[in-house]
Amino acid sequence: SGLELADAIRDYRTSLELHPQKDVELSIRAALAGLLLHAGDTRGSREQFEILLANRTVSGKDHLNLIQLLRNEGKLGEAITEIERYLAENGSGSEVMKWRGIIRMDLD
Repeated sequence: SGLELADAIRDYRTSLELHPQKDVELSIRAALAGLLLHAGDTRGSREQFEILLANRTVSGKDHLNLIQLLRNEGKLGEAITEIERYLAENGSGSEVMKWRGIIRMDLD
């Protein structure tokens, strides 16, 4: 529910305020970026992704969340670039192919 999502986001933010070790911090930020994206907070998700990208720690599911964020921001060309990067690093998968199809339809 929305209340549980808001509580989870608050807990993740609180955990960052406790200054965890770098690897734990980045893991928390990745999860928080996904939660914020799911909650519709594009700006908040972008802020977390900027930190993750600066630390070169976006891969797997987080990379798919980044692709969705770029789409939500209307950055379709960048989203396609990230899809191609994902495919080069991970190979094909149903989730990334779904997002490529969605974004290709957006481009039409």
